[in-house]
Amino acid sequence: MYFPKNKIITNLYAGKGEFVYLNNLTPFTGFYYSLYNGKFFEGKSPTQNNKEIIPSSKVDENNNISTLGTPSLPSGYSNQENTTYIIPTGQSQILPTFYYPQPTEKDYQIGQFLRYFCRKTNENVFLEINKTDYDGLLNKDPKYVFSLYQPFYLYWYISGKTREEASTINKKVALRYERLLKLYGLDRFIESIGGYDKFYK
Repeated sequence: MYFPKNKIITNLYAGKGEFVYLNNLTPFTGFYYSLYNGKFFEGKSPTQNNKEIIPSSKVDENNNISTLGTPSLPSGYSNQENTTYIIPTGQSQILPTFYYPQPTEKDYQIGQFLRYFCRKTNENVFLEINKTDYDGLLNKDPKYVFSLYQPFYLYWYISGKTREEASTINKKVALRYERLLKLYGLDRFIESIGGYDKFYK
């Protein structure tokens, strides 16, 4: 199975609680890839029998799957819509969705860039998000379900130092935030999505 490079992102990694299998809603953890149409499949890249997975946020407590919107994809991809959440009043609100950052050449010249995240307020579940979702949660934009998430960001070193130095600094920053903001489990989450030298070159 072949997809043009601008239609697929391969070698992504899902941590615990982020995705479930579409066919039986059992938890999925491991490598996966995303397509231009907002769909996700198990495996580092396409083969003939990859099973479809969906974000856990699209499944409610009664195991019903939301069909409102699709997960957001990295910049340059089409169909970037956010998943929505229906509150009791009937008003739709936006849930933050997974985002895979792509540092620019300018970021590498500077040596660092900002990564945006959020944590569910009632459990230690983390998600990397884009700046739009971060701003919406931080500013308590009524379009967002801001009461369910705690937004934060990390300065992330990606060049200008050795890989080991960058990794050490990134880990120290993350552990400091974990302690100060009580983001328990952040260290394990960072390790599960690529570690502290991710994006380094």
